[in-house]
Amino acid sequence: MLMRVFGFIGVLIILACRCVHADPPRDAPAIAVAPGHGYALLYDLMGDERNVSNLLIVKRGHPELGTLIKRISSICREAHKQLETFAKTDPRVDLKDLGLPAAEIETRKEISRIRGKELLAANGKEFELQLLLNQNEALTYGSHLADVVARGEESSTRAEFLRKLSGELGKQRQRVVAMLLEGYTWEGSK
Repeated sequence: MLMRVFGFIGVLIILACRCVHADPPRDAPAIAVAPGHGYALLYDLMGDERNVSNLLIVKRGHPELGTLIKRISSICREAHKQLETFAKTDPRVDLKDLGLPAAEIETRKEISRIRGKELLAANGKEFELQLLLNQNEALTYGSHLADVVARGEESSTRAEFLRKLSGELGKQRQRVVAMLLEGYTWEGSK
């Protein structure tokens, strides 16, 4: 019964996310915000996401899930490296200063710690559902963040990289949502 409730809540979240257009709008107006802290936030996220496939060493899921998670990790690993390269060639690209208040930084650390524990404790469908929901959230944030930073970027090379990254993260998020919906069955209606 608990799994049905958990599954139902997960599906409600998924459906709510699908009602809101999660891919960054390509015709969005330019913003007046310099990339600044956006690079550090993106670098931090890519650093976390590049390692998500390590969960598959200790946890098993469907082969399709493993393929998707490895692809996400690979994209994030490459993005993480590219951001480091940008920082080495331009001191204005700061990857350390997140620009967040201490309370926000600690809250993010706590959420990450709790989610990690939950994923390690979960098995089977619960593990897969939690992992996919976490990926949906991370990819949505990452896609939008890369798009916002790109719109404020003066370097055409970096802006192009960020737009491509935004699109790729958005594409992987769509695959995550499709996988969530594929595994969903409505058991309550008759």
